[in-house]
Amino acid sequence: NIKSHLQEYIIFIKMDLNQLIQKIYDRKKKLKQIQIVLLCLNYVKEHPEHLNRIGIGWIDYSHFIFNCRIFAIFVNRIPNTINSYFRNHGFRCKRMTSELREKYQDVVSFDTLYCYSG
Repeated sequence: NIKSHLQEYIIFIKMDLNQLIQKIYDRKKKLKQIQIVLLCLNYVKEHPEHLNRIGIGWIDYSHFIFNCRIFAIFVNRIPNTINSYFRNHGFRCKRMTSELREKYQDVVSFDTLYCYSG
C-alpha cells in the first residue's frame, strides 16, 4: 500500500537518533541485520552529521562506507558477526581509496571500508 509506505517514510525522516536507537534495540520487534544496516544507511543519508557516531553511510546508490567497530558499538553487535554477514551475503569490502579518504576526511578511522554488492 503506497499510503502506508509514504507514512512510514515521513515518520522515518522525522526520526531522531534516540528513536533510531530504540528501533534497533526493540526486543519485541527484533530487526534482522540487513534491516538494521538499511535503516542506519538511510538514517545517515538524512542525517549525515551522525556518520561518525553510527559508522555507516551511503556513497552512492550501491556503495557505502563502513567502520565495523563503530557500527558494532552503535548496534550492540559483535564485529566479527557483522563482517561475516557481509561476506556471506555477497558483499565485497576493501579499504577506501585515497580519493575516497580525501572526500570523506571527516570520517573517523583508518580502517573504514568501501562496500558494495557483487
